[in-house]
Amino acid sequence: MSFKKAQMDTIKALENLYKEGGYMEKAQVCEAVDALHNKVFSLSYEDVYKRSNALLKKCKKLRE
Repeated sequence: MSFKKAQMDTIKALENLYKEGGYMEKAQVCEAVDALHNKVFSLSYEDVYKRSNALLKKCKKLRE
């Protein structure tokens, strides 16, 4: 259970950083999410994976 809480805390922190950050901060958050999404969050609980995937979609729009 603590592993799920740690993952949820991590994705929440990344969401907050993305929401509150400027372009450079958002770009750094996107790099972190890219790295974590396939290696950690894809093996995670569905709710964490969905939130990570939603943040990746925002990152894709940011890069366009």
